[in-house]
Amino acid sequence: MRRASPSALAPLVALPLLPACAPPLQDPPPPFEERPVGELRAAAVAKIEGMGPRTITDVAVLPSGEPVLVGHCSGELHLGDSPTPCPGKEAFFLIELSPAGAIARSLVAGELGTVHPVDVATRTDGSVVVVGEFAGALDLGSTRLESTSGEDAFLTVLDGFAPGETIGGEAMRFGDTGEQIATSVAVAEGHGIMLAGAFSGVVGFGGPALESEGDYDVFIASRTAGGSPRWSTRLGGPLVQQAIAIAARPDGGAVVVGAFEGSIGAGTVWSAGGKDVFVAAIDAAGGPGFTLALGDAVDDEEAAGVVVDALGQTVVLGSFGGSVGHGATLATARSERAAFVAAVDPQGALVKIRSFGETGVTRGRAMAPRPGGGTYLALDFTGRVEVGDRVFESKGAEDVLVLELDASLRAVRAGAFGDMYTQRATGMAVDGEGRVFLVGDFEGTLLAGEDAITASWIEPFWMRIDAWSGGE
Repeated sequence: MRRASPSALAPLVALPLLPACAPPLQDPPPPFEERPVGELRAAAVAKIEGMGPRTITDVAVLPSGEPVLVGHCSGELHLGDSPTPCPGKEAFFLIELSPAGAIARSLVAGELGTVHPVDVATRTDGSVVVVGEFAGALDLGSTRLESTSGEDAFLTVLDGFAPGETIGGEAMRFGDTGEQIATSVAVAEGHGIMLAGAFSGVVGFGGPALESEGDYDVFIASRTAGGSPRWSTRLGGPLVQQAIAIAARPDGGAVVVGAFEGSIGAGTVWSAGGKDVFVAAIDAAGGPGFTLALGDAVDDEEAAGVVVDALGQTVVLGSFGGSVGHGATLATARSERAAFVAAVDPQGALVKIRSFGETGVTRGRAMAPRPGGGTYLALDFTGRVEVGDRVFESKGAEDVLVLELDASLRAVRAGAFGDMYTQRATGMAVDGEGRVFLVGDFEGTLLAGEDAITASWIEPFWMRIDAWSGGE
């Protein structure tokens, strides 16, 4: 990505020196009053076998409790008695598992070029919604899509997840000139669909076309349960803005998080320097709500996920160096890089923020809503992370840390997973019973009780994590 230098953004102006004026001192935010932190343990683990590169990008949970994984592959997948080819350069796959990790059904689709599913969500009617990007052709049987120029965004709604049924559905393409990628999808009340992503050039969603102002802008689009367009809108300025995640609000709107340079939100919110995190609300009609920036001029910040609870509170996960927040509601990194989680009220005010990571590098990777309120977080870490009365030390390159937080961001349970090699999370979902389904990449060994999977190079994994003891 191209980044403009500070001198390109504003002319240099000489100003007379003024007496220093120190800001009034502010009391630091009160420390989190943690209770003893309970334990999360792996209850089941599985590896997606095959020949050639394979990546699981995300996971969701069907209303019946089965996890659904999406990803892309080259070569072939080993899902049963015989190999399943991955057509094209990289194909799209979807796999339904039992809660114990057994394969229930699968779909592999592609044709020409590359197909990258990025995000997946489920609806209460049992259908599955997937968004991503593709270049070439995507053949789902009932629908065949061809990209027009470079990479286009796609949306597909799949059904056939009941016993004895076959997975199938419809797909839609979005894009014109330039590049378009759908990075996130959320299901609204009434089975409506909201998707977000990044685009350059022109993209249309059934209404007036959107045109990017800079290198990449953010798009947000809303569709009815049947797939008809409702509205679409753009966020961005002359530099780079990218959406990472979207969550539905209880009032029918949405909150989008991502990274930006320059300005966003009709030019009213500016980054402090480099790349910052933005949090932007959209109302139920597609109009602008609040826009909030999180970051400083020291280092780049990254967004990893967003959750909105039943009361309209927004919780954001990300990574940072230096500091992140505003005024007294501020978190400062104690290590090279740390993860942060921030709570924003329905009006857009930052009300609480905390960080994780004492040494090494800790990054936020994925998050999911907690039944009854709160969130689950998936982090990668290379050093030491302190969570309440528990201390986690990575065993090697990168380990995965899963945290359960209540609505006040207090840690309830935690668990670390990995060995001396690399383990990274790419997505997570939680069912109504509080079982966590985690996906990612690993090498070495991952354990779940007496079960183990091994890999001598990076391969995709799925893990079910259950509460063990402690907490509430």
